[in-house]
Amino acid sequence: MVLVNFPWGKRLEFELEQLKGERKEIGDLIEALSGKRRANLESMQAIRNRTALLSEQLRPVRVKTAAIIPPEVALLDNQVGQRTERIDQLRRIRESLARRDKIADEIKKIKSRVEALLAEVTSQTLSLDFDAASDSLSDGMNEYVHQLKFDGKKMWTQKDVQFSIRKDGFTARVGRQKWTSQLGGTMVIYFLLGYHYSLLKLSKEPLSRMPGFMMLDFPAEIEGEKVADHENFVIEPFVSLCKSPGFEHVQVIAAGSAFKGLEGVNRHQFTEVWT
Repeated sequence: MVLVNFPWGKRLEFELEQLKGERKEIGDLIEALSGKRRANLESMQAIRNRTALLSEQLRPVRVKTAAIIPPEVALLDNQVGQRTERIDQLRRIRESLARRDKIADEIKKIKSRVEALLAEVTSQTLSLDFDAASDSLSDGMNEYVHQLKFDGKKMWTQKDVQFSIRKDGFTARVGRQKWTSQLGGTMVIYFLLGYHYSLLKLSKEPLSRMPGFMMLDFPAEIEGEKVADHENFVIEPFVSLCKSPGFEHVQVIAAGSAFKGLEGVNRHQFTEVWT
């Protein structure tokens, strides 16, 4: 039906009447189906009752029939049941074997894929220069720790860091000693910050997978001493790095107690205390 130049009021009234009519039809259909459903449920219940009654009426006949049936028939019936169960068992075994063969084929395909990936990894690993990567990481860490100064005093009192990367792992030493046994609490913090500084510096390299983003969260105290007046000097190397050419993509977010007087940064002070 096409309406041409039909007044909007009458058109809405017409559409409303149409919807009312459809609603009534749907209501009638639902009521009819509900009636049929109730009738079907009653029929099913009646059939169940009739079945139970017939079963009860046939019980004496079954008892008498069982008494006159030869023992061979009962034995054969038992054997048939056993054979049927055996057939079902063999079918289940066959299905299990089929699933096992399918899983074995999938495992074979996965092993083949793993071997191909391992070969690819080995091929790519041969072209890696672990010595150059170790030197780059060590240089970055030493660059950071040697910038740490407070009131003109060098804060790094240890020897240079030596980072060694291998195909199956890495080692980090301070001088000739393992860093975990050589460094105390505060020096460990400097060491770890140097590690992050070095990774951030590597983000400039074209083949590096390191993101140019870092978040640092400083504790309120270190070894029982408040750090509010002593945290700027550990951040200043990061600030200088972000200002260097080629590091425009780098962003460092640091949370601490003060950072007052730190130049070249965007500082936001929070006043609300969350508990």
